[in-house]
Amino acid sequence: MEIDRVELSDFRNYRRLSLTPSPQLNILAGLNAQGKTNLLEGLGVLLVGRSFRGAKAVEMLAWGAPTAYVTGDIRRGETVRAIRRSIAQREDGRWGVGGGGCAWTRAIGFGWPDLAILTDSPDFHLRVARRLFLRGIPVVYLVAPQVWAWRKGRIRTIRRNIRRLLCIFPFEEQFFAHERVSASYIGHPLTGIVRPSLTRDEFFRKHRLASSRPLVSVLPGSRRGEAARHLPALLDAAERLYREKAVNLVLPASATTGVGFFRERMGRSPIKVIEGESWDAMAHADLALAASGTVTVEAAILGTPMVTFYKVTRPSWVAGKLLVDVPFYSMVNLIAGRALVPELMQEQMTGERLAAEAQRLLSDEGARREMQAGLAEIRSRLADPAGVPPARRAAEIVQEILEGETVHVSLPS
Repeated sequence: MEIDRVELSDFRNYRRLSLTPSPQLNILAGLNAQGKTNLLEGLGVLLVGRSFRGAKAVEMLAWGAPTAYVTGDIRRGETVRAIRRSIAQREDGRWGVGGGGCAWTRAIGFGWPDLAILTDSPDFHLRVARRLFLRGIPVVYLVAPQVWAWRKGRIRTIRRNIRRLLCIFPFEEQFFAHERVSASYIGHPLTGIVRPSLTRDEFFRKHRLASSRPLVSVLPGSRRGEAARHLPALLDAAERLYREKAVNLVLPASATTGVGFFRERMGRSPIKVIEGESWDAMAHADLALAASGTVTVEAAILGTPMVTFYKVTRPSWVAGKLLVDVPFYSMVNLIAGRALVPELMQEQMTGERLAAEAQRLLSDEGARREMQAGLAEIRSRLADPAGVPPARRAAEIVQEILEGETVHVSLPS
């Protein structure tokens, strides 16, 4: 079977998106929160019939839509079969996937490849890797699944089905080596692209910020669900900060949330909402209030001191405490191997705590410089130790595997 066409309607941040695969090469690429994971989830719904329930199903609906649809044309020989699946709330109040069924596709697009490169989205791609392995096709997996934090049972699947893991965090190579998984650290791709496009003076003039006041960048998360959970505490913290110290507060809205989502919730808050420009907002900030995630890695690369936070639903937090096994929640602290930046998680994430940590860092130049020195170390660790750009290092590994050459693999002695 082959995929002729896939269309998403009211799915995630897509009102409508259509993809027609190429017979030569198919690439799903994009920066964080720009859609590649969403599209892969759509393919998973279409081809596997995987059911998403509760909050997860709600997240997969475009904002305000009652039902999301995934439509595809599946070809078997000369026969083309149209399949349509829906994600909606049923009469009994539960959420699930409905629509016609379809077995797994025989191939990823058209014909069998000589080598497959899978990236991220382990729920979908580890199933793909299993099928490819059974066909004797080597699999290179870019962005290793975070099994060092949770779902460690996947390690056996990875060890059996993946020829090489390409890791983007420095501690991962050693972890996987200990688990007898072939892994190579290639550096983090963000180190070569995260930089401001404006000078500080240009950014301040563009957004009419007071040059004499420190800048605090407010980063509530790139998705509407998480941003909505974080906003009440952030608005409270902003009011407290503004009363205690004259500061500029800027919130760069992501493409997936949009400026309107935040502006209609700001009320009389001193926070200025701008469209995009998150790297400029972080690079020129004296401090960032950052939701735990990729944005904290970006802030570390830019050398911006930060206070990290995150909040989930109560059931998710309880389940996470049982399933997740990490010494820190923030990726910055995991890379540093110590509590470099404050972490305010769940009940600790209050406006009072956020404002107190922010005031401490804004008023203590020594603490800020110490944090900046630690962030500089992280930036150095995120770069490939040989100075080779991550994409080039990944391409070299793929080429060597294709040519059957022996490449460096970090394994325990």
